[in-house]
Amino acid sequence: YDLLVTVGDYLPLDFVIPMLNLRLCYNPGTIISFSGSALEHGVGAVDGDRACLVYYMRANVHQSVHVPMCQSPRMDDL
Repeated sequence: YDLLVTVGDYLPLDFVIPMLNLRLCYNPGTIISFSGSALEHGVGAVDGDRACLVYYMRANVHQSVHVPMCQSPRMDDL
């Protein structure tokens, strides 16, 4: 899964996941966790300054610490 944190000084913004017809309030300081590889996602135009800090676990990190990866989610799982 991915973890997104948005920071900055900008007007209210929406984070959208079209496949789920989902629109979330994405104001500064918001944290969202979801599977970015399984779900197309995005935000609209920004009026102000915004940065998005993203954390996601890569396969080579799991391998180096000898922790098995879970399977990627499938659409049937949603």
